[in-house]
Amino acid sequence: MRGRATGLVFPNFDRLTHIKKSDWAKSLVQEGRHKSGEYFVYFSAGLDTAYSQKSPDTIAMSFIGITNKGTCIVLDEKVYNNAELQTPIAPSDTVVNFIDFLERNRKEWGFARNVFIDNADKATITELNKYKRQNGCSYIFNDSWKQTHIIDRINLQLGWLANGQFYILEHCKNYIAELEIYSWREDKDNTPEDKNDHMINSVQYAFLPYKAKIGSGSPDRQYLK
Repeated sequence: MRGRATGLVFPNFDRLTHIKKSDWAKSLVQEGRHKSGEYFVYFSAGLDTAYSQKSPDTIAMSFIGITNKGTCIVLDEKVYNNAELQTPIAPSDTVVNFIDFLERNRKEWGFARNVFIDNADKATITELNKYKRQNGCSYIFNDSWKQTHIIDRINLQLGWLANGQFYILEHCKNYIAELEIYSWREDKDNTPEDKNDHMINSVQYAFLPYKAKIGSGSPDRQYLK
């Protein structure tokens, strides 16, 4: 068993430092109404999918907010695992679940017009676009942006964690759990493992299009206490 410093991809993630209560994030919504202090300026969402009924792989949804101070906050998550469901979820079911997830967070936090779906999952993307044609909706369903190499994605997030510019709300337990176990491969230590990463991927899909907006300035510490 490797130690924390050598095995984990995100060894600088710390519950006491990086996990926040919903009330703290709600205060940023209030600040936005007055356009003072630190407040949300962008919202985004990610969807990573795995429909296997024989593995722990999950369908993972994330919703994030980015502030005018360059702080990224994971505001909500929803995770399904087909191996645990009596009636497995299909791509058409994911469409309904994802839109419900987006609408719930729009009402609670704000509108994420552009949302990002794993570009390897053509079936779900096709179903989402079909839903939009048939029903109409304001969301733009984009393929995930994977031009940024996975190691560069990790380095970005490590830097944001180190500089107080990345936080997670306490109810996002699946994402927190992945951050605490996502590891480098033992047989290839320059590559992260291909497991324990569906929420990690989902959150990356959400923040990558806005990476230039995160960490763009030093957060005002009075809003991070």
